[in-house]
Amino acid sequence: MLKNIFFLEKNEFVAQMVKLALEKQGVDCYTLKTAKDCFYLIKDLAPQLLVFDATLFLVEEESFFSELEHYPELKKIPIVVTATAQEWQELKSKKRVTSMIEKPIAPFSFKEKLETALTLH
Repeated sequence: MLKNIFFLEKNEFVAQMVKLALEKQGVDCYTLKTAKDCFYLIKDLAPQLLVFDATLFLVEEESFFSELEHYPELKKIPIVVTATAQEWQELKSKKRVTSMIEKPIAPFSFKEKLETALTLH
């Protein structure tokens, strides 16, 4: 059962809607607009899933994975990317990503998609 996620989403409205929908369904959702300097938060919050907007991930992909190397305990957390088909093709680190959820995101069905991603891990 999904209890908490860490959601990186540059669109503040989307982030707020997903957070609201998940919290109504009993899931804690921690949100940020950027991956920069987020690892100490991820380590402290210990989410079950890391969920990234592909537009952020594409910009910070290399730095994210090089920084992740400094936190071996975080490597075990599954990563889900929200992306369009084109953004998904542009991702270089697909082997590290557990699942992709296609955009646009529907906030109230998002939990079900995340739980499916969690079972794939």
